[in-house]
Amino acid sequence: VALLGKSEKAHLTEEEEVAARIKKINECPNTLLTKAEEACSGLTAPYHKFCVFDVCLTQDLAIAQAVGSAAFVQHKVNARGVPMFMGHGRCLDQQGKEFRSFPTKLRTETACQHLLRTLSLTDGVMGAQLKHGGTCEVLTVKEVDPTNVAIPGGWGNPPGPSKAEDVQIRLVPNRMEKVETREINDVKADGKGLIAQTSDEAAYNCWQLN
Repeated sequence: VALLGKSEKAHLTEEEEVAARIKKINECPNTLLTKAEEACSGLTAPYHKFCVFDVCLTQDLAIAQAVGSAAFVQHKVNARGVPMFMGHGRCLDQQGKEFRSFPTKLRTETACQHLLRTLSLTDGVMGAQLKHGGTCEVLTVKEVDPTNVAIPGGWGNPPGPSKAEDVQIRLVPNRMEKVETREINDVKADGKGLIAQTSDEAAYNCWQLN
């Protein structure tokens, strides 16, 4: 019977393994969860979340130090102009505020990250975000306007949509209303400091630049 049990466990599907890990995290004892929160404090939101999860999953507080070391190494690498992926959603600061955004004509993740490397020496540029099917937006603190710097592809919205994109636009209700709302938010955006978290809008990808 024991051998059968081991065999069944060894043949868990990927979905079953993920479900088992999530179950273990959700059942993390309150005492361990409290210690994990303390040990992982000081990390940016994405690293903090992974740190707490790993501690609960392994029940080993030493994991927090390992995650902290990884975050420090990534920070040092990022300081040389390498964009760091922060997750899915709009880029937000530590207080959950959006940054001022400047649209470009670039449409791919690779081009968006390359653009950040190009702007790595431009003061006030904090990162970039890209909406699926949209264009790369450069994010800055409120007082900064980076559009005097020449970039690949150029600044501003790209030419009108292709025929295929036009069909998709016609199928989306209230599109113009959403665009107008976004422009209002850009005016009020006053994010400060580093990009520390993302919104819950899965259609966006966010990258931080130190």
